[in-house]
This record gives sequence, structure tokens and C-alpha cells, in this order.
Amino acid sequence: MIQRIQTLYLLVASVLLACMLILPLSSLVEGTSVWNVFLISGQIPPAAPRGLMIALTAVYVLLAFADVLVIFMYKNRERQVSWITGILLILVLSVILLLIFLYRLHSISPAALISYHAGLVFPLVSLVLLIMARKAIRKDQDIIDSLNRIR
Repeated sequence: MIQRIQTLYLLVASVLLACMLILPLSSLVEGTSVWNVFLISGQIPPAAPRGLMIALTAVYVLLAFADVLVIFMYKNRERQVSWITGILLILVLSVILLLIFLYRLHSISPAALISYHAGLVFPLVSLVLLIMARKAIRKDQDIIDSLNRIR
């Protein structure tokens, strides 16, 4: 299980999604007020869309757990590939929701200065890692299928 490269890809993707919850996504500076936007702590301006932030937090927690769960499905590679495909679709949708959240946050106070942090890159990096894991699982499955044909 751990000797497979896709396990490392899935583990790193899960850690990145978990780190995204505790690291700041962006900072808003408006006058003397400074808000560091975290998903888990809820530190956002008062007029910001809290429901969308709570939904994003729940989605990223579930995606991090799903990545770890897929690691333990190593005996059934077809199921692993289908789960990773589902996780990829949900991750793409969550990135779109995250961009909508940040756009709505900026539209609330357009005069505020916004700086973006490294936490915003983590979903994109985990997206690439999940694609690489899916490719590696399919490669393993092709090797096993070719060995079965030889027998």
C-alpha cells in the first residue's frame, strides 16, 4: 500500500486540503480594519457570505477525509479510480465556489485592499496530485491486466 506512488500523491493531496483549512486564504485591509480570511475560523467581514464559507469548509474537510479513505481501497483499483474521479469533480466545483466566495467578498467592500495567500493554491496542487494518482492507478491496472493475459 505505502510503496505505491499514488499513495503518496493521495496523502500529500489530503494534507494540502487539510492545511488549506488552517492557513489564511486572503487578507482584506479597509481603513484600520484588517481581516484575515480563514475557512475554519470564520474571520471574515460582517457582511460576507457566511453560509458559503461554512459550505466550503465542510466540502474541504470531506475531500481531505475522502483522499485518505481512497488510500485504503488499494485492493480494488477500479473503485479507487471511480472515487478519485468523483473527488476531482467535487474539487473542481469547490474551487469554483471558492472563487465565487472571494469575488463576493471583494464586491462587499471594493475599496478594500486584498492580498491573496498560499492557501488558495493548495486546491489546485491537490487537483494535479489527484490526476497523477489516478494515472498511476490506471498504469498499475494495465500492468496487472497484461500479466494476466500472459498467464
